Amino acid sequence: MNMKMQITAAVQILAFIVGFSLVFDVTKGDPDLTVVTQLCSTFYYPACDSLGANMIQVFYELEQNTPSQGYNYYYASPDADGAKCYGHATCNYELSEQDCYLCLSHAGNLMMNECFQVSALNLS
Repeated sequence: MNMKMQITAAVQILAFIVGFSLVFDVTKGDPDLTVVTQLCSTFYYPACDSLGANMIQVFYELEQNTPSQGYNYYYASPDADGAKCYGHATCNYELSEQDCYLCLSHAGNLMMNECFQVSALNLS
């Protein structure tokens, strides 16, 4: 086999591998939604007071905007009666926007249900 045939064969094999990987996305998988650690405040904030409403707004804004804002988003709620809330969310850059949203939605709902006892609320 001459050198030109070897290079042609190598290019064909490489083209096949690249084409195969484009057709079959072998790295795709379901996001891991396992809770690693959880820490909740001992205070209860009802959704109907200013602080509770602001916390809900912060969760919503982080969930809705982080995937489309570079996977790193900060939000500060309006200052209602001195009850200002701050939030920050990040996603791994290897996630799709949809998986980032799913992860934040899952985390927000867990926090609302487990930490703030607002089980009737669903952010998504």
